Order: sequence, then C-alpha cells, then structure tokens
Amino acid sequence: MAMHGFMPTAVGPTGISNAVPGRQAVMSFRTVTAEAQKTAKGGWVVLELGTNDVNVSPQSTFAWVTSALVAAVPTDRCVVAVGVHRDVQATYVPAWNAAMRTAVDSRSCGAFVDWSWTVMVARAQHQAPLIAPDGIHLTTRGEQLMATLIARARTTGKDVS
Repeated sequence: MAMHGFMPTAVGPTGISNAVPGRQAVMSFRTVTAEAQKTAKGGWVVLELGTNDVNVSPQSTFAWVTSALVAAVPTDRCVVAVGVHRDVQATYVPAWNAAMRTAVDSRSCGAFVDWSWTVMVARAQHQAPLIAPDGIHLTTRGEQLMATLIARARTTGKDVS
C-alpha cells in the first residue's frame, strides 16, 4: 500500500478504503469530511500529508491548517495522523509535526505516527533506507513500515514511532 501525498484514507473494520497507490490530492477540507464519513462511526481515519507541501506555507499557518484538517474529520471517528519527514529543505518539519500532534491530542480518539523519528532511528541503526535517494519519497520498505505503524496506532490507539 502506497500512501504518498496529501491523502486522507478511511480505515474501517474491513481494512483500508481509498488507499490508491500513488498520489491523491485533496483540495478542500470538505473532501476530508466526505471521505471520513465513509468510515463507520468509531472507525479510524488516517491523515498522511506526505512531504510535497511541507515548505510552502509560512510556519504561522501550520497550527491552523493541521487543526482544521483534523477538525474536518467528524468527532465520532478516530484519527491517526502521520508526521511528515523530509530530507530536502526540512526546516518546517518539526513545526508541522508539533502542530499535527497537538491537533490529534485535542480529540477524544486519536494517535500520532512519528514518521520523522522513525526515519532518523532507522538511519542511525544503519537499517535499509525508508526514504528514496530523492529525500522525499518512500522506498518499498518505507511504505511497508509506515503501513505497519499506522495499523499499530489504529490497533492500540496510542502514538507510535
């Protein structure tokens, strides 16, 4: 399962829907709400922003964008938010991730996947790369590990890295 780009993915009791390999751009918060409503009440919605837009917004807008994105998911659904990681022009990554974690923590049911930390630990331990040589896209191993972490967050309801 490839989950790149700014793509909300609805996760229900039977698995993942709308998880199309490649990119799926979401242009409005209404789209997030519409996709999230396809998930059963009490089900999990995965928000994975990818990395392409990490540096486009001024840092002051991160909290607003992430809180609005998470708020677009109906309150009777749970949220797994996947933190961003970017090797190239990574200046804003910590601010994006802090804002995402805060937005998820404000919900009664949510979890945060600290993807940036996972990538850094894998490198420090000289594991196979999770990020492709372009510093942006996931490798096949990265896709598999991200999916595993999302499933763990969904199963436990706790933050993972």
